[in-house]
Amino acid sequence: MHTISWIGGLTFGVVFLALSTSNFVVVASYLRHRRHVSAIPLLGGLAGIGACFLLPIPCVRSFWWVPLIIDYGSLPMFIYFFASRIAASIRGDHAS
Repeated sequence: MHTISWIGGLTFGVVFLALSTSNFVVVASYLRHRRHVSAIPLLGGLAGIGACFLLPIPCVRSFWWVPLIIDYGSLPMFIYFFASRIAASIRGDHAS
């Protein structure tokens, strides 16, 4: 069972790193070239949470929320989305 926990946790960890890196590249590309490219929402953060709960290291579980903050496609993207919708609503710009 211990080996399965390591394999599952590391697999989810690698998926988290790959998706988070991809989302970071998307943001960097936008900032550099102003080209819109879509980030992958939530999957990176959820994979990170899975890694935190599957890895057989007890202290890692208490940091389950960190992947949601680190991965742009998770909490930061949703905060940006809702903030931009609120700003557009205040400006009266309902078309965007």
